[in-house]
Amino acid sequence: MRRLLVVAGALGLMASLHALRVSGAGARVDPLTLAAIGFVVLSAFTVGELGKLFRLPKVTGYIVAGI
Repeated sequence: MRRLLVVAGALGLMASLHALRVSGAGARVDPLTLAAIGFVVLSAFTVGELGKLFRLPKVTGYIVAGI
């Protein structure tokens, strides 16, 4: 349950950043890009851990999160 809340929280953070239209004026890297990379890494780890409940290898969860 906790893992699902982590993914839901990260998804909510991404949605709020998009809604606020955060821009990186003058920044080398767009803040939304950094947030998206962080979201994918966090969700891949969490989905990989959820896959263990179904006796799947972690890499399967990583692939599912990437898709």
